[in-house]
Amino acid sequence: MKIDVHCHFIPEQFIERDAAMPRSTYGVRITDAAGRLLQHQSPRDVPGSDFDQVCRLERRERDMDRLGIDMQVLSVLPWLFAYHLEPTLGVAVCRVLNDAFAAAIAARPGRFVALAHVPLQAPEAADQWPQTWFSAA
Repeated sequence: MKIDVHCHFIPEQFIERDAAMPRSTYGVRITDAAGRLLQHQSPRDVPGSDFDQVCRLERRERDMDRLGIDMQVLSVLPWLFAYHLEPTLGVAVCRVLNDAFAAAIAARPGRFVALAHVPLQAPEAADQWPQTWFSAA
């Protein structure tokens, strides 16, 4: 089995872009279930990137099949780590991202797994986060 263990992913519902932007330009807007803005990254060019490959698992699966990869381990894109946010907000961002990752991979069992994103600015929450998230996912 071939497993690609370094695969950054942004759930598509958080991508911010319009059709006029180059395919390598996108931003990210993360909101909670109530619509409260948790984190925003303005659109920027990410050289060598294609937002379809970053956020659409269907595209990843086609690429994986073409390259002979059986599974990918998904992780949060570094510019979304949110460690600069105050602890309560950092916990909220992690919860929203982890829930979105869980939903995305649940639809494709055996093809994708994910690394949980933990709120390092909230050590007391980070210590319990993996057990909580994995038991819920």
